[in-house]
Amino acid sequence: MEIARAADSLLMEDLLGFAPKGEVDRAALAIPEWGINDAFARTIPPEQGSAPFGLFPSQLDNQAQVDDFLFSCGAIRLDEKMLAWLREGLVSGYYREDHDPAIGSLKV
Repeated sequence: MEIARAADSLLMEDLLGFAPKGEVDRAALAIPEWGINDAFARTIPPEQGSAPFGLFPSQLDNQAQVDDFLFSCGAIRLDEKMLAWLREGLVSGYYREDHDPAIGSLKV
């Protein structure tokens, strides 16, 4: 149920114009949007059980965990897409190491 709430929040805020307008914020929202279908596929059982559905109130802790889960599913989906493009030769990539004084060593 929390996944449906998070997906609804992501998509409706964008549709209704409540989503962040900044370039970085918009990009951060795009990653979880890619993960919605995968999140449902990973959590909804293939066969519906006979037990009645228990509706429970949404809580901030659950919301934060599901938001992180959607982000992770979206990142995995995009990574899989990039890997397929790399294997097909449609894009190329390289490895570099940067040093940011605030963060330290960063491998990209």
